[in-house]
Amino acid sequence: MPLFIAQVDPDRLCVMRQTERILVPQRGARLGNFGVTAVSDQETWVTVAEWMHPAGCETYGSDNSVYLARLLWKQATAPVRMRATCRRQSGRGHSRRPRPVGSG
Repeated sequence: MPLFIAQVDPDRLCVMRQTERILVPQRGARLGNFGVTAVSDQETWVTVAEWMHPAGCETYGSDNSVYLARLLWKQATAPVRMRATCRRQSGRGHSRRPRPVGSG
């Protein structure tokens, strides 16, 4: 499956299906963990790599590529402030999960 990008309805916090676009194509291999970096208020980068699985996926064109998609916004985007919180998990140490400020 390709990596998609779409707008989110700010009131319902759900994807607006009609705005979905393919950001990175799928060429036989699975796309692994992706990352998003706000370079500035007008530029965002999305990185993702092909995971060479299942066997034989290279026959469709995949070659273990790493992608960087550069998004340039017409309007400046508002930064999302994040804070790290620690929660005790029984017998497993601590887990740090960034959460948007004001989310509780």
